[in-house]
Amino acid sequence: MLLSILSCSKSSSQLNLPSLASPIPDPASQFLSADGGADRTVFQSTITLQSSIQNVAGNPLTYAWSKLSGSGSTITSPNTSTTSVTNLTAGIYVFRLSVSDGAEQMAVDDITVTVN
Repeated sequence: MLLSILSCSKSSSQLNLPSLASPIPDPASQFLSADGGADRTVFQSTITLQSSIQNVAGNPLTYAWSKLSGSGSTITSPNTSTTSVTNLTAGIYVFRLSVSDGAEQMAVDDITVTVN
């Protein structure tokens, strides 16, 4: 940590110094998180995956659902916040939700779906 101390007999208004009171962004205000839902076990060949996003900065979001593992299946709308997955057969699948706010922030969440 660097600490500088400046001593002066004139006030800053007399010296015409620029203001040092620039706002410092709060890191929490730039927070982005993604939740693709709980891991689950299902008995059907079609499921719905729905995201829950915390986007404190309020920037526009882009979504991308992808399959990391499992055989077959089709993600019907991979670039939306909520999508369906069809043609599931018995097995274990891992799906990933990736969310970007266009301001260099990205959040991901993996969801495991077991189909019986």
